[in-house]
Amino acid sequence: MRGSDDETLVSILRSDERPLALILAHQSHPFERPASRMGGQRAYQFAKWLPEFGWDAVVLCCPDGSNVDCTFPTDHSAVVGVPAAPASLVSATWTRMAARSGWVKLPRAALTAILIPSGDWSRDWRTTVMAEASRLLDEVPGHRPVVLVGEHSPDAGLRAAAAIARTRDLPWIADFRDPFDAGYRGLTRVLMRRSFRSVVSTASATVNVTEEWAEDDGALFGVESNLIRNGFDPDDIEPDSEPDGGRFLVGMFGNVARSGFDLTGIFEAIGAFVGLVDGKSEVRVRYCGNVSHDVERAAQGAGVEHLLDDRGSLPRTDALRAMRDCSVLVYPTFPKVKDPGLRYQSGAPHGKIFDYMALQRPIVAYPGDGGHAEDLARQTSGAVAGTTAQLTDLFESVHRRWMDDPRSLVVDAAGVAGLSRRTGAEALSRILNRIVGIPDGPTTR
Repeated sequence: MRGSDDETLVSILRSDERPLALILAHQSHPFERPASRMGGQRAYQFAKWLPEFGWDAVVLCCPDGSNVDCTFPTDHSAVVGVPAAPASLVSATWTRMAARSGWVKLPRAALTAILIPSGDWSRDWRTTVMAEASRLLDEVPGHRPVVLVGEHSPDAGLRAAAAIARTRDLPWIADFRDPFDAGYRGLTRVLMRRSFRSVVSTASATVNVTEEWAEDDGALFGVESNLIRNGFDPDDIEPDSEPDGGRFLVGMFGNVARSGFDLTGIFEAIGAFVGLVDGKSEVRVRYCGNVSHDVERAAQGAGVEHLLDDRGSLPRTDALRAMRDCSVLVYPTFPKVKDPGLRYQSGAPHGKIFDYMALQRPIVAYPGDGGHAEDLARQTSGAVAGTTAQLTDLFESVHRRWMDDPRSLVVDAAGVAGLSRRTGAEALSRILNRIVGIPDGPTTR
């Protein structure tokens, strides 16, 4: 870290004008791994917007690489990269096993169950972030209110926050951006929930991103549970941006190749739509993300690979810029999952839909999840297509509007203002205020 950055960080820590939120998040923008760009927004956006509601904020995260660096979203907030310790033998063994298939799956599952009490694959970051957090807390005046926020996933930030809170006698919050027991079944899931209960039951509150997940947290952990959705950064909105008037662009971006997503159905619908257009306009499919190979394979399977405008993995700001030319955005949804608990009964929206909101273009959710993803799409004047035929019809309907006037496709941002990251930070500030016993104050913007 440069000397000037360290001085700025210390000045934020030593100030006693405002309370401090110390956020421990393994992944945070701008130091996250490329595969975690959406997940890394949550902690960064809290740091960016909390100062507007009376809180200073410092995020400690694990950088993608070994360099320690620091950035300042505002004059009252910072994001600091804290490298992980070298991988332990156990962690390295688990990682190597994860890359293999066949008979290795059984011993890997057994090793996973054994390691549950010590945390997930991020455990090697926990020791370094705890040491750095303790060093920074030594700079904070003793009378200054401080609340720790532990982010999941992965779970190192959450477990580190709980441990520091115990040794420093500080309150802490567990913030979940994913269901912690996703993908686990049977005995492993029972062990996972028991392990998390022992840790999170010491928190002053929990936060989650859907009503069902928050409800389950309250029942499992026995502490106050709260809902703060993911959201879009209102600064990403460009009110005067318009779709490309020369080409009809169908846009997708992010990790659209997750298990259960029907990419083939999307490209089959695009192929049928192009047949309906019959040369009346140029149609292209623009993709930005880190699963280009899967997208290209699905397009080839539907015979429309010649339509693909693949921009690959781009920095987030560049990806948003590339997607603003699009006429319609396709949002692949998770299929409805049979789950014994509450966590998936109303679907599992993934974060890219919120970035879509900032682009102000019609959103089409396919094939729908019967819950949150569909609700979010409709809040943006979008629609849900349950079949490829319905998806084809929706493309054709948007295309007719585009032919009349491309500007008619711009969605009014006021309709989704309540789903912004700023609104989420305001909600978090109210939770923090309750914990330290201070009244909610006016905004400072």
